[in-house]
Amino acid sequence: MDSISYVLAQRQMNLFKATDRIADQTANANTIGYKSQKDVFSQLVMPLENQKELTTSHISTTVRQTEQGPIETTNNPLDVAIHGKGYFQIDTNNGPKFTRAGSFQVSAQGVLVTPEGNPVLDVGGGFIEFAESDTKVTIHADGAISNQEGEIRGQLGVFTFENEQLLIAEGNNQYRTQQPAEVGFDHRIIQGTLEGSNVNSIQSMTELMDMSNKVESVKKLRDQYNSLSLNMIRTLSDIN
Repeated sequence: MDSISYVLAQRQMNLFKATDRIADQTANANTIGYKSQKDVFSQLVMPLENQKELTTSHISTTVRQTEQGPIETTNNPLDVAIHGKGYFQIDTNNGPKFTRAGSFQVSAQGVLVTPEGNPVLDVGGGFIEFAESDTKVTIHADGAISNQEGEIRGQLGVFTFENEQLLIAEGNNQYRTQQPAEVGFDHRIIQGTLEGSNVNSIQSMTELMDMSNKVESVKKLRDQYNSLSLNMIRTLSDIN
């Protein structure tokens, strides 16, 4: 592949990756606790003739934007938002997962669970269980959960990691990691609220339209270059 074709192909690949990322976060602009991402570029060096080099860039990875999303009031006593750092831990059939989405409910067995039915774990890694007589639940700023009599039913675990970027997205706004989870302290639990997505929907839509235009422009350039190259080959063939 010649250098021009290489640059155009690399540019098109970058645009496709960026478009997929922006489309995904646009679709999740209203997803509870969702975190947007941004692309990180690295340089690629392509050797040319006469010991010259062509330097271009490519998307080497994406990083999660961990900024706090807006806190939205729901008045549901089992909805909770983390204000600050940390993740809730949940128990799944595929091992422990972590999430910022605090939309919880009580199962038929009296266990605090996610909408998918996965138990929410306390600071010690155990289930949080309620009695049939519990008619009112209060979730305090430190995560402690009490009933109408003031009896403690457990304490929501909020966990932090040395490197949040190593959390691997698993769908349903859940993450897995091999890192050790540490009990977090730099946070506050707010009952009756949920953390919204930190995606700027207007900005995201604008970026998506811009990427679409850039993809079309690069496609036209590649078509024009391929056509020019083909015509040149035909011309040279006629001369011979």
